[in-house]
Amino acid sequence: MSQRYASTRRSILAAAVGVSVFGIALLSAWHNGRSFSFFSGRQHMTYASLRGISDAVRAYHQAYGAIPASLSDLAGLENGYSWVNPNGPTLDGWGRPFIYLREESGFEVLSFGRDGQPGGVGLDADLSTSDLKGRAPLPTLGQFLFELPTGTIVSWCLATGALGAILTFYLVRSPRVSWSLMGKIGATVLAAGVVAGWMMFLHIPTGH
Repeated sequence: MSQRYASTRRSILAAAVGVSVFGIALLSAWHNGRSFSFFSGRQHMTYASLRGISDAVRAYHQAYGAIPASLSDLAGLENGYSWVNPNGPTLDGWGRPFIYLREESGFEVLSFGRDGQPGGVGLDADLSTSDLKGRAPLPTLGQFLFELPTGTIVSWCLATGALGAILTFYLVRSPRVSWSLMGKIGATVLAAGVVAGWMMFLHIPTGH
């Protein structure tokens, strides 16, 4: 195998490892960072308000035998005041009034999420008292990359991918498939991933 051919194969292998490390680091950053309050704090705030309002409506029904005509009626409850505005609309995390629906089978309190429109996913998903068993919707990968202040995190993911590519190019002298090669690639990916984890953790904004 000529030196030029071997160098070309090493370059291709290094590029493949770099792209893989970048992808792994990016998915890891999204999966672990999307629940940070700086990115989805309004969802968590709205979800907590819906839980409190739901409990207050049930307490009102138990006390008066009927569900309230409006959310402002909950202000008279001992534990309901903190969740409602007695002097005007009760607002969600985006400053929009909650939608209160009285139904034959009960009630529902809605927030249309960040975009204020019915439907949507991630940050734009609707939040409702009819679905409080899980957790508040979190940013999608696209929202995390293009709609949130994650530029520094993405930059570190790119730097980690570049580091993985450089390490692979200089550590892997022969691109022939072997257990030794696989071990070196695995060690490179692991080392780059550890570095990425620490760097991204240190650079996730807190909002303070």
